[in-house]
Amino acid sequence: MFDYNDNGKFYASNHVQEQNDMINDYDGQGDIQEKEIGKAKIVVVGVGGGGNNAVNNMIRAGVNSATFVVMNTDMQALNMSLVQPRNKIQLGAKLTGGLGAGAIPEKGREAAEESRDLIRETLKDVDLLFITAGMGGGTGTGAAPVIAEIAQALGILTVGIVTKPFSFEGPQRMRNAEEGIEKLKNFVDTLVVVPNQKLIEILDKNISFATAFKYADDILRQGVQGISDVIAHPSIINLDFADIRTILSNKGLAHMGIGLGKAENRVIEAVRQAVYSPLIETDIQGATGIIVNIVGGKEDLRLQEIDEICNTIKQLIDPEANIILGVNEVENKKDIEVTVIATGFGDKTQPKSQPTSSFGSYTSTGYGSSGYGGYQPMPNSYTQGGYMSQGGIRRNPTQGNSGISSSRMGVQDQNVPPFLRLMKNKNDNR
Repeated sequence: MFDYNDNGKFYASNHVQEQNDMINDYDGQGDIQEKEIGKAKIVVVGVGGGGNNAVNNMIRAGVNSATFVVMNTDMQALNMSLVQPRNKIQLGAKLTGGLGAGAIPEKGREAAEESRDLIRETLKDVDLLFITAGMGGGTGTGAAPVIAEIAQALGILTVGIVTKPFSFEGPQRMRNAEEGIEKLKNFVDTLVVVPNQKLIEILDKNISFATAFKYADDILRQGVQGISDVIAHPSIINLDFADIRTILSNKGLAHMGIGLGKAENRVIEAVRQAVYSPLIETDIQGATGIIVNIVGGKEDLRLQEIDEICNTIKQLIDPEANIILGVNEVENKKDIEVTVIATGFGDKTQPKSQPTSSFGSYTSTGYGSSGYGGYQPMPNSYTQGGYMSQGGIRRNPTQGNSGISSSRMGVQDQNVPPFLRLMKNKNDNR
């Protein structure tokens, strides 16, 4: 699901370095095009410092299925953004003087209220809006709910994808984040929350602070790309904006995941990566609405594999769930990608406990295109002890060197449904 670069280095894609207000180390060429994807206009708004960083990461990673906008009270941060100058929106110019919100959410809210007309004009004619922010500070926490409220009044399908702070950032920042998230819930159709604290639980102790935040930003990218790419790329069994609206509209918390499967176990590998992540608090169990998008090789994707993917997922969700399927074939593709977007958990959804052995399998060879949607998933290396033993993800310290085969360890977790473990073991023994 997460295509991290093991050394934390980003690979720039084809975008232009515009004028002097682009950061100096961005060496791509080209332009960020503002255009509608099919009949749906998709916009990503990064709010505050965390949201601005997340948008920069998406641009560097080559996400091209949406238009990017950044909104901030801090002019210095806006000037460092990679988006086009006309898509940089200063919030609360009179209130803050371009100097930020001082980590005060109320000031961030007031700044957004001051700029309400400008925000409304920016969101005009948008069909699908992503709001991404790091919650806990001033601008992101205070302004994101105001932006979402304006989008709701305009009838825009709105998805919030936000992070919660590390515990070491202090109780006040966590309280600010939780209060901001509660306010944001009132105005978005769907919300994905990523707790930064989980990075400490799984990242190697030698990972730098800056690299850890890049991991967090990449989770936000996956959430955006998992939806926008599904709409942007025509398929044999096509998924359009109406399908996305059916699943996401007024559905509360959501789970989004992308998985890649290779070789003989590619079906189960793709499904488990899409369904389970050690960095997100949700999975798809009990979901009442789900989109499953499958991408495989034009001469390689088999009907039996599509059947196996769908039947595997069906066993995890509500028996009466609304399932919308998309299938796409790509020339010369030898692996399978599965995108899962699940909603409708209601009161049944509880934050999942950290598994003793992660079901997911995520590493990276770097940013770049896999031949579909600019997404390059990670090869399988959540192995010994349940967590990555390379690329900066540490093994679960409670497991140690158990000597269990790396090809089987990933599905021995007590939180993984038995039929999935049996399915993987059956494939291993073929």
